Amino acid sequence: MGAFNKRRRNLTPDNEGNRESYALEMIDFNPEWQFEDRKKGVFYKNGIIPQKLFITFLGGNIQPDSAKKAIDILEKMFQRGVLTNCEYIRIADYNEVISAPFSTRILYANSLNRLNSTYNCRPFITYICGASLILKTMLRLFASYVKQLFIFVPTVQDAFNLINAGPNLDRVQHDRQITISQQEIDRFATLCGHILFNESFTFDEKLNGVSPDNPLHDLYTIISLLNTDLRELQKTEKAHKKQIEPKLIDLP
Repeated sequence: MGAFNKRRRNLTPDNEGNRESYALEMIDFNPEWQFEDRKKGVFYKNGIIPQKLFITFLGGNIQPDSAKKAIDILEKMFQRGVLTNCEYIRIADYNEVISAPFSTRILYANSLNRLNSTYNCRPFITYICGASLILKTMLRLFASYVKQLFIFVPTVQDAFNLINAGPNLDRVQHDRQITISQQEIDRFATLCGHILFNESFTFDEKLNGVSPDNPLHDLYTIISLLNTDLRELQKTEKAHKKQIEPKLIDLP
C-alpha cells in the first residue's frame, strides 16, 4: 500500500495542446472497488476514469480464492456502469506481484472477457507495468485469449507518459530477424516432446535452457512456463479424479 500511495503522489498531468491527457490524480479509486487480504499479502486496487481508463495495482502470491474475491469486486464496479459501450485504456501494475498460478490466470482472464462482453466494452490497449520476465511470458500467452494488445513498461509513470505522448507512439513494434539452425529446431522439438509425453519431466533452466543473450531465450521461457502450467493441470486432474472415484464406486 505504501508503494501504491507513493506512485499516486508522483504522477502529474501532462497537458499537451488540445489532446486529452491523463494522470493518476484524475482516477476514481472508490473504496468499494478495492480488495486486500493483509494476512496473505494479496491486493487488487482498482481505479476508473469512466468510459476511458481502467487501472489496477495488484500484488502478492495470488491464488484462486483471492482472485475470486477480487473478481466479485470487479463485478460490482462494472455494475456501476463506469465501463459500458466503450473502448478504454487498461493499465495493470505488476511491480508487487510475486506469482499467479495457471488456475488464477485462467479464472481472471475468463472473468474479464465475460465482463467486457456483458458491458460491451474492451481495452483497445493494455499497459503492463513492472512485470518480471516470467510474468511477461505468462501474459504473452494470454494476450490473444483476452483479445488485448500488451505494451510492457517499467512503471505506471511510463505508461502515462506513453498515453500522453500521442497516438501510435506506444504501438511501435521492434521486429528483428533471427537465424536458427536445424539442430536448434530439433532440440526445441525434443523438449516439447518431453513436456507432452513424459509426466516426470521438469524443465531445468540450467540443463534445458539457453543463455539470456540467445535470440531464442524468450521461446525457452515460454516452454518452461507451459511445462509448469501443464503439470499444474495434471495435478489438479489427478486430485479431482481421486475425489470422484469413491463416489462412482458407491453408485448403484
